[in-house]
Amino acid sequence: MEEVGATEARGATMMQSLTSHLVLENWQIVLCVGVILVAILSALVYWRQSKRINAALIVAAGLCFSMMIVEPSLPLMANPMLIDGRQSQQHMAQLLQQSQSADSYLVRGDGLRWAQWQDLPRLPIRIESVDVPKQSSAKAAEVLGLEIELDFPTQIRQGRIFHLSVQRQHVDGEWRLQLLAENQQVLAETRGRDKRLSLQWLPPAAERLVLQAKILDQQGRVLEQGPIPLEVIAAQNLLVQGRFAAPSFDSKVLNAMLSQSQAKLDWQTKLGKTVTRIETAQTETAEQSNSIANADTSNPDLFVQDAAYFEQQSSRARAQVLQQVAAGGSLLILGANASDTALWRRELGLRLQATDTAKEVVIDPLMSLQSTAWTPQVKSDAYWVQATAQTWMAQRAWGQGQIVWLGVADWHRYQISATNSLQAWWQNILDQAQVKKRAEWEVRTEPKMPIVGQHLRFCGQGLQQATLVFPLLNKRMPLQAVRDQADARCAAFWPEKSAWLDWQAVVTHPESANSKDATVTPAGAIYVYQPQDWPAWQRAQARADTKAMQALAPIQTPNAKPLHQPLATWPWALGLILALLLLWWREQKNY
Repeated sequence: MEEVGATEARGATMMQSLTSHLVLENWQIVLCVGVILVAILSALVYWRQSKRINAALIVAAGLCFSMMIVEPSLPLMANPMLIDGRQSQQHMAQLLQQSQSADSYLVRGDGLRWAQWQDLPRLPIRIESVDVPKQSSAKAAEVLGLEIELDFPTQIRQGRIFHLSVQRQHVDGEWRLQLLAENQQVLAETRGRDKRLSLQWLPPAAERLVLQAKILDQQGRVLEQGPIPLEVIAAQNLLVQGRFAAPSFDSKVLNAMLSQSQAKLDWQTKLGKTVTRIETAQTETAEQSNSIANADTSNPDLFVQDAAYFEQQSSRARAQVLQQVAAGGSLLILGANASDTALWRRELGLRLQATDTAKEVVIDPLMSLQSTAWTPQVKSDAYWVQATAQTWMAQRAWGQGQIVWLGVADWHRYQISATNSLQAWWQNILDQAQVKKRAEWEVRTEPKMPIVGQHLRFCGQGLQQATLVFPLLNKRMPLQAVRDQADARCAAFWPEKSAWLDWQAVVTHPESANSKDATVTPAGAIYVYQPQDWPAWQRAQARADTKAMQALAPIQTPNAKPLHQPLATWPWALGLILALLLLWWREQKNY
């Protein structure tokens, strides 16, 4: 009895699956009702004539014809594809093959990196949660594995300080971070108990390096070690325009430091109502002279003005400077001789407050500078911002550029006694002012950590009708428009080996029919990592990228209607033909 009941239940379930989702159109309903009525009436006629087999055949034919009209289907069973991030290697060819028959992804562990998700079709993603012990960082690390995030630039200018930061999710005790040269000599080291450690190092020359970084626990055991690619390129020749209402030792020292950095200076200082002193960099090589001669000095990268000069400018000249800043330049105001607070509020929206000039501001253990008479008051300002430890400085965005107010003076006292500290302090100010050489193009690579055999996308802004060339690989790829990069053109490829890959973007001018007239302007290099490099960093990236892809993937709601697979119609058509042929044969034989 139980087996009979189970069979009946399965049959009822199947019938419910076939009929619960049916949504028929009007013509299907009318035609189906007509076929059923004709079949029933014909069957009654045959039944009264005692031709019961013919009646059964006409009913079967009507049933087959009705099923062809209704087009029934069965619900598809859920078929999630399992992605286990705990496996040592994810074979993309196997994952891609499995994804063809899947309707969603079930992620266990860390998931996949951005480059791997790009090679799979977009399907709903469900991530299995992992219970993490909150009491102990060591137990949490055992459950999730070591997870770190590295932050460092792969390219810096000569003379700039290299910064390396490592963020750990779970810390238990003191740990160390080391930066090593290619010969394993320690270049820099730091230690602490915080989740984030940072170190600094000044590269001595312009060269291409593959350094090493080590993360060690409090017992000195190596937790993680991997390559740190760094390309140190020659310093850029910034175009700097300086305007001062009166001479000062501070402006003289600033002039000297900018000259040492090989900047092109347009420096003017008023000595009286009719006398102006004009200064430029005193030492220039032949190559620098040629590059400077070809530069557009009317469009500086950095404007340096003392407050008095800014106040004394005509409205037209002031508007012209601000217009150039809005186009991408930087304006640095030395506020030592400011006097007209209303002008600053009106022109730049900057509120100033009186300050005791006898008060000294401690910059570092070697430097203490004098506060100016007026300092920024930007506590609740919507435009001006101020770092907590830098109350003497304020900055705001102005179009695509930056404006910085400097409220300290007398740094010239440290030109000899604390040269390195003074240079580092000024470099930090220029970095915050986002002073950089204006470029007509910009490139970026995705992901941040390219790996051998994984999807790598190269995107460039300002590169129209360009072809990406890799000389060592003998490969050429056109940069094409993509959906998610409206302002850039991209090319994708799969690197085959770990190394520095030099690239060039060959820009072809439309008006030039001769290929020899093509110009190669942008160039650079990309470092490709080995699959076994920085596994903990890869895990952190996989977790973040999987969550990001889950937000972009199609949403699978609990109340969504299940997908259905239509049943094949040929069996119903075959049944209809056989029933009609058999009925015709019986009619011919008078059965």
